[in-house]
Amino acid sequence: MAIAKVGGTGSSAGAINYVLSENKEETKQPEILAGSFGTMAEIKQEFEAYNKQNPRIKNQATHISVSFSQSERVKTEKKIELAEKLLEKLDFKNVPYLVVEHFDKDYEHFHIIAGRIRDNGTTVKE
Repeated sequence: MAIAKVGGTGSSAGAINYVLSENKEETKQPEILAGSFGTMAEIKQEFEAYNKQNPRIKNQATHISVSFSQSERVKTEKKIELAEKLLEKLDFKNVPYLVVEHFDKDYEHFHIIAGRIRDNGTTVKE
């Protein structure tokens, strides 16, 4: 069973830095599963284009962490499906998002960074 924690974040750039930063102590580095693809700079640029639609918003992104029990093994496709259903349920439509799996714990988990500013300048409620 998955457990999700939803939290606000300040800048989308800071959240992207966190989920994509390499962990020098781990052999397997973070892996982008869905959403925005490219270099860290390209992904930040995509989020920033949306942020410019409504520059008054301080919390530009939401950070969702999804963890599984230590004995649970979940296929990548199921993780992507879960992330996309969660984003839809929380009304994150027409926003940039990033789904990144981390390998730094004894249990499987991934992070979702979703922009709060839609392509038309409206915002997702916090």
